[in-house]
Amino acid sequence: MVRGTTTGASDEEAREFLQRRLRKFGLIAGNFFLVAWLIRLVGGLAEGYGVRLISVSMGGHLAASLALLAAWVVARGKPRSMGTLRFVEAATILEASLAMVIMALDIPIIGHPHKIVLVAVSFGLFVRVIYIPSSPKRTFWLMSAVSVMAVVGTYVTVMLNATPEVMAALAVMVEASDIGPIAVTASEMAVGWAFEVALYWGFAVGLCTAGSQVIYGLRREVRHSKRLGQYTLESLLGEGGMGAVYRASHAMLRRPTAIKLLLPDKAGEDALVRFEREVQLTARLTHANTITVFDYGRTPDGLFYYAMELLDGATVADVVELTGPQPPERVRHILSACAGALAEAHDIGLIHRDVKPGNIMLCTQGGEADVPKVLDFGLVKQLGANVSNSLSASTTIVGTPLYLSPEAVTSANLLDHRADIYALGAVGYYLLTGRHVFEGGNIIEVCMKHVGEAPIPPSDRLGEPVHPALEALVLRCLAKLPGERPQNARELREALLEISDLPRWNGAWWWDEHGATIADVHTERQASSLNETIDIDMLARRQPAPGKT
Repeated sequence: MVRGTTTGASDEEAREFLQRRLRKFGLIAGNFFLVAWLIRLVGGLAEGYGVRLISVSMGGHLAASLALLAAWVVARGKPRSMGTLRFVEAATILEASLAMVIMALDIPIIGHPHKIVLVAVSFGLFVRVIYIPSSPKRTFWLMSAVSVMAVVGTYVTVMLNATPEVMAALAVMVEASDIGPIAVTASEMAVGWAFEVALYWGFAVGLCTAGSQVIYGLRREVRHSKRLGQYTLESLLGEGGMGAVYRASHAMLRRPTAIKLLLPDKAGEDALVRFEREVQLTARLTHANTITVFDYGRTPDGLFYYAMELLDGATVADVVELTGPQPPERVRHILSACAGALAEAHDIGLIHRDVKPGNIMLCTQGGEADVPKVLDFGLVKQLGANVSNSLSASTTIVGTPLYLSPEAVTSANLLDHRADIYALGAVGYYLLTGRHVFEGGNIIEVCMKHVGEAPIPPSDRLGEPVHPALEALVLRCLAKLPGERPQNARELREALLEISDLPRWNGAWWWDEHGATIADVHTERQASSLNETIDIDMLARRQPAPGKT
């Protein structure tokens, strides 16, 4: 088994994430300390402290704020290396923690300065563990360094502030309390408090390290779960009957890609065979109006995927839903391009069997707008191939009922490429009218109409004239008997192009007007990425179909 390599993409993603988090952490924490400093300044001036405001405590607040804001300045600029970001983060945390420890020198012993520092510093470091990605090892050493500063700072604070006068006052206070008389020297108090701080920080170090292990591990698992071989999954684009399609990027080429993955609940043996046949057959197609397949692979647990070009555009279903019936020149443009794509498939003995508006994408490529692409050969059948009974049983209706040919309903095991002609005619009808050829309350009703009911002419359906030659050709494609339709996709394409009184379609204006709305629709449909780890076994690929090397 060969695990897909995504080191380059992963390292860059981690670096970008760390810089983004460090920038936000520095801004939020720095402003917090700055606001605290300003509050103390305003309060001190109101109380008339004057020059006494220039104290160790005030300086500690300001130093911590400046250190954190400096990290924000560094992280908000140009992209920094991982080493630089880690150094800035560590230096900032240590400097801010040291400033907080030094602040204790300005707090009277009676106020238990070590406890104030413990709460302030540990709270900040707990936030750092949650907010900034860090390995458990790094967190351990960083926390250990802060703990040493806290212990030493506590001892020094007591030794500097526990003057004979202070110790005498403390003795009087203790003697007057219920505790009773107690005698302790400054050094004994310093050692006791330092020991108390050491115990606390031992607990804090363990807690933060464990927190880093959980959070860092979960983030790593999520990052790995989004990888599929050489590809990193980014967002869900849609789901079909057999699989889900994700937006992805290639780890090395950084090329936007679409990944189709067989859904786990569809991963039966028959579905796997059909899905694998789809990619092997689709990879043989090179027509400009057929989606291009780049790569495919299988996971060790049997899931199958393939990578194809990522198309920027909208399906015919989206277009009609958004703007209704389409002008005849656009209908001819779409149908002729799709007929060309199907002609190549038919020439090598393949039929699509699921031609429908949702499987035709209109996209922008090479500076040209409205380029049709035929998608999803998931139900493709190879004429004359030895296909298992379970995949071609005559009792199974395969395809989308609204676009099924009559023979697909009555004898699915005997249909040929003319079923695609019927389906493409139904797409043309939908484009011209904004309505399906037949509609009904259930699947059986729709299927029976395909078998025995004549379609209403598009002009009658719309209540207004439709280009007569285009209407006649669409209705010819919808003939009940295969022999009465155009006999192949190439013949259909030539018939479409012979309609000479239609202008050439240029869809640039349409996309200028509706492109933003289409983008909003796609954004609403996007969902989160996969939530499970997927390893790719590139050696477990099956042999390609005959004729494919």
